Amino acid sequence: KNVFIAIFLLCTLDALSQVDDKLYDKYSEVKYTGFQIADLADSIDFIPRKLHDGQPISRETFKVVCLSLSDRAWNQINIDAPYKCSTKHEEYFRLWNILYKSRPVTWDVWDEYCCPLMILMLLDGTVKSR
Repeated sequence: KNVFIAIFLLCTLDALSQVDDKLYDKYSEVKYTGFQIADLADSIDFIPRKLHDGQPISRETFKVVCLSLSDRAWNQINIDAPYKCSTKHEEYFRLWNILYKSRPVTWDVWDEYCCPLMILMLLDGTVKSR
């Protein structure tokens, strides 16, 4: 009986995190760079939530991180962000608006710019890579 319940739960969780192919195709078209994400952080007045030694990091430090990442890291980020946007699209929309209350987004903005916003969340550590 316990095995059946465990299998059922695993299948249910797997079904809940299925990739929406239309969203994945939409979000995986563009590949982002550190320059683009650093510029986005400035343009939306992004305030990182990441802490270093118990203190928040500045936007300038956040941008330095964006600009310092390797090509390999950006390749992975450009895989992770579309995946996240296409599996739990609405959940991450809500999470953004909870975590970044000073910069809330509408559904239409989220739907259009999920990937770069997700990259901000990934780099800020509020969403983890797979």
